Amino acid sequence: MKRNFMLMASLILAGTMSLSAADINLAAGADIRAAVETAGEGDVIILADGTYEDATGGENAINLTKSITIKAADPGKASLVKYSFMVPANGNIADLEFDGINASHDLTMDSRYFLQVNTATSAVTNLTIKNCVISDFSRGVVRATQDNATKITNLLIENCIFEGNSTGNAGYANINTQKCTSESIIIRNCTFYHSPAALFRYEATNNLNLLIENCTVLNLGSGSGRKMIEIGSGTHSDSPLSVKDCIFSGSFDTTVPDGTSHSIDLYNLGTVENCILEGYSTVLTNRSGNPESVGSVTSFDFESFTIATDPATISGIGDPRWILNGQVNGISVPDAEKVVKSVEYYDILGKQITGEVKGLVIEKVVYEDGSIATAKVLK
Repeated sequence: MKRNFMLMASLILAGTMSLSAADINLAAGADIRAAVETAGEGDVIILADGTYEDATGGENAINLTKSITIKAADPGKASLVKYSFMVPANGNIADLEFDGINASHDLTMDSRYFLQVNTATSAVTNLTIKNCVISDFSRGVVRATQDNATKITNLLIENCIFEGNSTGNAGYANINTQKCTSESIIIRNCTFYHSPAALFRYEATNNLNLLIENCTVLNLGSGSGRKMIEIGSGTHSDSPLSVKDCIFSGSFDTTVPDGTSHSIDLYNLGTVENCILEGYSTVLTNRSGNPESVGSVTSFDFESFTIATDPATISGIGDPRWILNGQVNGISVPDAEKVVKSVEYYDILGKQITGEVKGLVIEKVVYEDGSIATAKVLK
C-alpha cells in the first residue's frame, strides 16, 4: 500500500511513497504544518534555502505525533518564523530531530516555546536538536514540566546557538526539563546568549546522566532569577552531573547581587572541570572541594564570535566556533608573513561555501609550508 500525500503547489515531495521512510523536500515558503501532518513515520522533511512563516501567525504549535526529522538542506539557510512545536497528550515518539534550522519567534507573544513535551502522557525516546539557531522564544527552548510523568528519555543538544530566549520571566529556564523523567541529557558545543533566565532546570527524582560540555554562556541569568544550573533533590548518585570546558560570564541585567543566580546547584555528586565561572559566589551546593575558575572573560563580541580572557593563554574551552584569544579550535589565526597557497570559506556550521561569501564566515587559509589557520571574518 502506498501513502497518500496531500498535493500542494508549494509542497515538493521526494522519494517513493511507500511504507518505508521517505524524504519530503519543501520549497521555500511552503507550509511546514501541512508537511508534518502528511508525513509518515520516520520521514525526513528537508527545507530548501529561504524563509518559512507560520500562517497562523504563531498562535498554534504544530502537533508532533510520530518519529520525524525536520532539517535544512543547507544548515543555517532555512529560517522558520513563528513556528513552534508540541508533543501532545498521548503522543509517544521514538525519534524526533531538528537539524540545521534557524527558528525565531516574536518576543511580544507570551507563552511561546520552541518545543513542548508537556502533558503527563507525552513521551519522546530520543530528542535531538543540532546545528540550529533558536532565538526570541519568550518562555524558552524546551519545556517539559508535568510532575515526573512526561518523558524525554535521551536529549542531545549540539552545535546550537540560543539567543534572546526566556525573556518573559527571570524564573524560566532556556532548557526547562523541570519535571520530565530523563536518563541522559547532553548539551555540547553550544552558545547561550542574552537571557534573564537560567540555562537548565531539572527536578525529577530519578538518576540523571547530565553532561554540559564546551558551551559558552554569556549574559544569562538575573539577580531575581534562578540558579544557572538547577538540579532537584533526586539521588543522581549513579550517574552524576558533569560540567566541562565551559565559559560562564556576565548576567542579563549586568548586576547579580551576591552571585546567587549564577550558582550551579548540585544536591548530590557532580564535577565542574576546566571552566570559567565568572560572577559565581556559590559554585556548588552540598559538595566538598569547590573548583577553581580557570580565569575570567575580559571582552567578547557576539556578532563576530570573538572572545578574550585573562589569562590570554586559555584555549580549548567554550563553544569551539568562537575565536578564543585569537584561536579557533586551538588553531592560530593567519600569519601575515607566511605565503598563502589557498583560501576557503565555510559557514558558521562548518559547510563549505562555493558561491558568494557574505556575512559571518569561517576563513580557512592554507599556507605554502602546509600549515593551516582558521578565523571567523565578517564579509
